Amino acid sequence: MPNDTDDTRRCQGITSQGLRCEKLIGAGQSLCFLHDPTRASERSKVASKAAKARHSTPSDEIVELRQELRDLAEQIRQKKVTPGVGSVVNQVLGTLLKTFEQQRRQQEFDDVIRRLENVERRYAQGRAQYDGDSRFNAGRWSS
Repeated sequence: MPNDTDDTRRCQGITSQGLRCEKLIGAGQSLCFLHDPTRASERSKVASKAAKARHSTPSDEIVELRQELRDLAEQIRQKKVTPGVGSVVNQVLGTLLKTFEQQRRQQEFDDVIRRLENVERRYAQGRAQYDGDSRFNAGRWSS
């Protein structure tokens, strides 16, 4: 682990694995957003927003995430959030947004599979219907 200097201060908090937190913090701070007990209410609000988002439509959730990203950008500009914390939160929110695209692709894939199975079933039913008829040869007129 690199030595801390005035330019690169690290959080004094301890992670759930029992290791010292690696997050960078600003001057005059000793703990990052996740370990600072005075910011527990802020963490609670963020968790509450996440819980509420689970109950909204995907479209509403995307709008909420975009607003959170705008709010985060403004907090970074006003130096209420360190760029390091902002970057991590941005990555997490960006990953959430990507899951919507993946979900849409999966739904499209499932729909194509369902439709293909329907076509195959109808084709098989049609072949069975014509197999006993001597006028048809695999669905074509025979001479």
